[in-house]
Amino acid sequence: MKQRIYRLLKKVINILFIFCIVFIIYIIIQFLLIANFKVISNSMYPELLKGDQVLVWKPALGPRVFNLLASIKGDQINIKRFPGFRNVQRNDVLVFNTPYPTWDNWDKIEMHISKYYVKRCIALPGDTLSIVEGIYQIHGSDLLVGNLESQQTIKWFNLSGDQNELFYIHPFDSILKWNIKEAGPMYIPQKDAVMPMTRENYLLYKRLIEWELQEPIYYQNDKVYIRDTVIEEFCFSHNYYFMGGDNSLDSIDSRYWGLVPDVFIVGKAYLIVNSTNPDNGKIRKNRFLKKIT
Repeated sequence: MKQRIYRLLKKVINILFIFCIVFIIYIIIQFLLIANFKVISNSMYPELLKGDQVLVWKPALGPRVFNLLASIKGDQINIKRFPGFRNVQRNDVLVFNTPYPTWDNWDKIEMHISKYYVKRCIALPGDTLSIVEGIYQIHGSDLLVGNLESQQTIKWFNLSGDQNELFYIHPFDSILKWNIKEAGPMYIPQKDAVMPMTRENYLLYKRLIEWELQEPIYYQNDKVYIRDTVIEEFCFSHNYYFMGGDNSLDSIDSRYWGLVPDVFIVGKAYLIVNSTNPDNGKIRKNRFLKKIT
C-alpha cells in the first residue's frame, strides 16, 4: 500500500514538475520571443480587420525586460530593451502598450501591460512631421507614409466655421488650431535632443517631459517651471514615435494623444495567425498566415 501511494505521489510530482517547466518555457517564449495580440477595432482597415490575431516576433526590435508582476498590478516600472536585429522603420505596423491609463484620458503617460494598440509607424525619432491637406509629410523625404488613399479622403473636408473644432488634434490649442487636415511642423524627439521651452514646445511635449521627469511642469508668464525652477530647455532621454491608423477617419492615434515612448513598443506585427469575424463568430480562412505589410 505504501509503495502504491509512493508511486502515485511520485507520478503527481513528475506531472507537476513537467507542467511547471512547460509553463516557464511558455512565459519565456511570450516574454522574449513571440506574442500574439487581438485587433479590437477597425482603425487599421484594410490592412488589419477587427478580430485578427497578429503575431509579434520580439527579437526583431529587441525584447523588453521588466518586472512583470509589478506591471500586472498596475505599478509603473522601469523597462529595458535588449538589442534587436533591426530598428523601427517608417510604415512598420507595431504593437505597443497604450501610453495612457484609459482610452479617453490623455492627461498623464502611464504604461499598463494589458492595454495595447496596433498602429502604423508614421514618423521616427528625429523626423519633422507635417499634415498638409490631410496627407502626412516627412520633411526632407519623399516617402509616402500610412494609407495614402485614406488620407486623401480628408483633403476634401471643409473645416471652416464651427465644425472646425470637431477636427482639432493634439495639442488642442486655440492659437495653433492644428486639425486632421493641416498641422505641424512637429519635431519627433530623439534621445539626447535638446528642446527650447517655448510655449508651443511646452504644449507639444509637456506630457513626455513629465513622464521622463516623473514630476509635473507648468507654464506661467511665458516661462516653463518645474516646482519653482524655470526650465529654459529640456534634453530628452528617450526616443519617440508618431503612430497612425490606416483608417484615418476612424482611428484615435498620435494625432490625438501624442507620441509613443520607445520602451512602450512591444514589437513589429509580422503575421496574421488567426481571424474571427466578431459579427458572426466565423473563422476568416483567407486571412490565415497573411503577411502584414
